[in-house]
Amino acid sequence: MGLLKVQGRGKVFTEPDLCILSFKLKEENKDYAKCLENLNKRTKRLREAIAKNEIDIHSLKTSDFEIKIKDRYSKGRYIFDGYEGTHRLHIELPIEKELINRVLSTIVKSRSGAEINISFSVKDKEPIKRKALKEALRVAKENAKALSDEAGVKLGKILKIEYGWSEVRIREYSANVILDSAPEYDFDIEPEELYAEDSITLVYEIKD
Repeated sequence: MGLLKVQGRGKVFTEPDLCILSFKLKEENKDYAKCLENLNKRTKRLREAIAKNEIDIHSLKTSDFEIKIKDRYSKGRYIFDGYEGTHRLHIELPIEKELINRVLSTIVKSRSGAEINISFSVKDKEPIKRKALKEALRVAKENAKALSDEAGVKLGKILKIEYGWSEVRIREYSANVILDSAPEYDFDIEPEELYAEDSITLVYEIKD
């Protein structure tokens, strides 16, 4: 009995419905306690700015917090140069231009010194993952038919389905934003479509 093994790759697109604002706060100081204190003050200003927009402050989550020693190499030895504190946070918002512009404006006015990154995603990823798998299966079947027709053989039943456990990739887009002062104009945000990719392999029997 002959076999035919084919692979299908599925790629589907969807409109994002989630805006993720990521923040990076930094503080440097020769004194550890002062470094931590100032970093906490920056974080407080950021939280207060977000709260002004009637957003639940508990939705601003910490993704990383670190205070490390800074040193520099000079004349064959390392010299203590103080401490560097970093606090990374993020918040998820619906894609509403007015809300996003208002939040960005109040954050700049807060003088927290936050570096900002804007990315777009989908809140519920499962539907697009299932669509990507369904599309991969359709493409695999289409490839099998094309190959069998070209080779002049008849397909039998599917003997095996090979599908990995790797995470379905969803391509998301992001951009860094530098704001030295409150923006004079609103951001004209129009997020690009996201896409998900998946693959599947089918093994057919070839009829005699």
